[in-house]
Amino acid sequence: MQRKQKIKQSHRSRPSVRGQAIFELLIFIPFLLLFMQLFMTVSSSINGAINQQKAVRGYFYQLARNNSRIPTTSDLTRLANFNLNYIGMSVTGWMDRLDGDVPVASCFHLKNLGNNSGALDQNCDDASTVMGSQRSNFIRLHTAYGICSALFDISQGQIKEADGPGYWSGGNCSLR
Repeated sequence: MQRKQKIKQSHRSRPSVRGQAIFELLIFIPFLLLFMQLFMTVSSSINGAINQQKAVRGYFYQLARNNSRIPTTSDLTRLANFNLNYIGMSVTGWMDRLDGDVPVASCFHLKNLGNNSGALDQNCDDASTVMGSQRSNFIRLHTAYGICSALFDISQGQIKEADGPGYWSGGNCSLR
């Protein structure tokens, strides 16, 4: 009997913890939502990059279909304008548009639940020039796919396959 009274007294002497779990849940939910939003945004941009890579790879092999001698003559002629002497690869890349001769990559908007002041009137082109303490809510995904090919000499205005010692080795996949 005395033992039962001691047990009842020990329960009474403990402070009430009722409602503590609800309070902890209310504190934790905003952090959980922020983490979930960040996870979904980053994972969707990674998924976009993977799909973009698949599309570029498929398009590359469609262009190279039935042609074991790539890069093509038209590609070599176009690349001769960039002061290159030797070309030993063929590459295809993904771009949103051209800005002069420079390809501009696709852009993803990273949404967040935090402070979005000024984020509504910002676009991806503005974000590419952001410097200093400002932060951007955008990410650009650059994708390229290519293979090594024979080394071509385009230095003297003519396109010819470079041969001889020092011109071709198994690891010569370059633009010079």
